[in-house]
Amino acid sequence: MTAADQSTALVPAAAAALSVMADSPLPLFTGAQMADALTAYRELQHTLDRSMPEQIMLLDGKPFRKKGYWRAIAVAFGLRVEPIAERREIAGAFADGRENFGYVVDYKATAPNGRSVTSDGSCFAVEKARRFKCPHPEKPGATRTLHFPHHTCPEFDSEFQWRVLPSDATEHNVRGHAHTRAFNRAVSNLVGFGEVSAEEVMREGAHDQPPSTAGTPAPGPKEQTAPPPPRTTTPANGGAVISEPQAKRFWAIAKGAGHQDGGKAWLKDTYGLTSDREIPRARYEEIVSAVQAHA
Repeated sequence: MTAADQSTALVPAAAAALSVMADSPLPLFTGAQMADALTAYRELQHTLDRSMPEQIMLLDGKPFRKKGYWRAIAVAFGLRVEPIAERREIAGAFADGRENFGYVVDYKATAPNGRSVTSDGSCFAVEKARRFKCPHPEKPGATRTLHFPHHTCPEFDSEFQWRVLPSDATEHNVRGHAHTRAFNRAVSNLVGFGEVSAEEVMREGAHDQPPSTAGTPAPGPKEQTAPPPPRTTTPANGGAVISEPQAKRFWAIAKGAGHQDGGKAWLKDTYGLTSDREIPRARYEEIVSAVQAHA
């Protein structure tokens, strides 16, 4: 092949390479620019944390931020956050004949440069319901129950949470919770690097399914969606311990019940546990109900 032939052969090859590059996505920002953006966000985050400590919820030592924080972030970044869709849905019914209603909401967050993100949030009435707890204490005044796991109780009712519409499940509360989740998620996805909000963490660990409309009994608490693999540690009396999402949910509930340390001291005094990581999975719902009652 002559030099002229080689030169001619290189032309289509180079053009093909440029064509491939043109069709491939390329980053708009350098690594250094992304690092600077993350640093700036964290500096703002720390400032708001110091200014609004009441908007911080510590779960297992990790901070999760409430709706007031995300509204402050929206102001700081000059975001326009607006609901763009809302629908009321029904997912089964309670035994009292009332519907397990819920809301699914979409929010759109738009930055001053025009970049936008749309995110959704939902909440259903059954999320407000409590789970079955053995009504028989080990001894008078004790918080420990005679039967555990709870399904071993002679009075166990696998559809306990579906018996009546929870009193807290008002249209206002359920709808408002869905809006809060959607607002937080839209802001977080746009400027918060996908950080999870406190209102979302409190939902983790719940695997509620509506009763079957075909007459099949609803799955009980231990027959629902398979939980994550157990941690490597086990409680003193053996058996699997709760998962990380369950631990986060416990801390959120304990904080909401007024236990400022997330229930750590209460766990030790009541159950002899030094950490939420030692909570037996078989007694999880019992302990959650007990810490709520000990507000």
